Amino acid sequence: MQLIVNAQRYDDPPSLNLMGGEGELYGLNSDNVAKVYHEEVRSDERKRKVLALCNSFQNDVAKGGSTSVAFPQFPAYELVVSLDTLVGFSMRWFKNCPAVIALGFDLSKNAFNEDKGVCFDRNSALGFVYNAFEAVDQLHQSRIILGDVNPANILYNPATRRPVIIDVDSAQIGSFPCPATHELYNDPRLQQRGKGLGGGLSFDAGTDTFALAVVCFEFLVGVRPYQLYITPTNPKGELENKQKGISNIKCFELGRDYLRQLGVAYLDCPENRAVESRLGQLKKEDRRLYDFFVGIFIQDERENLLFSLPLTDPRHPGNRFLIESGFKKVVDDEAKRRQQYAAVQTRQGAVQRPTALPDSGFRTIIDSLGLKTTANAAPKKSVRGRTPQVRVDPAGFNLFLQHFGLGV
Repeated sequence: MQLIVNAQRYDDPPSLNLMGGEGELYGLNSDNVAKVYHEEVRSDERKRKVLALCNSFQNDVAKGGSTSVAFPQFPAYELVVSLDTLVGFSMRWFKNCPAVIALGFDLSKNAFNEDKGVCFDRNSALGFVYNAFEAVDQLHQSRIILGDVNPANILYNPATRRPVIIDVDSAQIGSFPCPATHELYNDPRLQQRGKGLGGGLSFDAGTDTFALAVVCFEFLVGVRPYQLYITPTNPKGELENKQKGISNIKCFELGRDYLRQLGVAYLDCPENRAVESRLGQLKKEDRRLYDFFVGIFIQDERENLLFSLPLTDPRHPGNRFLIESGFKKVVDDEAKRRQQYAAVQTRQGAVQRPTALPDSGFRTIIDSLGLKTTANAAPKKSVRGRTPQVRVDPAGFNLFLQHFGLGV
């Protein structure tokens, strides 16, 4: 077999003996492999989708960095370059990277599993989860929706200590749907929407967030959120629990009584108690992440975990706008101004920090929006019979500044 990839010819590239349902992998060099589809799946639609994915990589994905995604980079042709001879694509080769499905938390051992010499501890596991949501968000910014998110498609790269997303050629891009999904991780909203114009399910950033939340919950807790022991057992088990909103974290957070109105009862068994214990640990270890799971599996939210971070955190999706717009400099200047002013007040022996601060330009913006306020603080001493009012920042303005880590 002779492959042409990015204007280079590869004669009889070695098979990596990694054959999936759609194709086989061949080594091109030390850094790249080619996925060659089986003949029966080389439809015109599949070929056009490969070209669309490769174009997206060159135009968008590569700019944001591709160290965490095995993304299609260049079309792979056999013998000559034409649509008829397109057989697959090339992508980066991630060697010796275990799947997250083999590294998850084991409730029976109360510790994470080990595979290929890799074993997470508490801090590295939590960091891995945040990095996984960051990798998916970068794809979303490139208008790529994964669709098929499951633990077999997420690896861990020991060299970079970051996640790797694979099987991205099944992603939803443009009018090309995601053909394969795993029901255990699918967002229940997908069934409510039905199929789209392309004949596939209508995925979006929210459904990716839900599926990744299930993967990460299973990775950290040891079971999926809809795995629990109840009586009588739902006929369809976990899938029916998901549709009805019956989850172990909801029982842990809100109590078990809510199950009565659904006609089932929570079993007080060792398996359920082990999950409760692990959820208690997670709640103490990272309250932000725990609250994110509560938002997804109890409050039916779909916002990426990164949005729960402070806007000044580089991982927050809005941080890029904050920097490019120049607003970060304004915030940094305000922080410096407040520190300098506090230092002056300390040197002058002030007991309390005054409410009124030097104007940085923020208040002018607020005032222009008609949000002028007067103080509800204690008045100053009377001057010529008048009691002047101390200026107090509007409550919304104070919350705005607190979002950037600035006190009031």
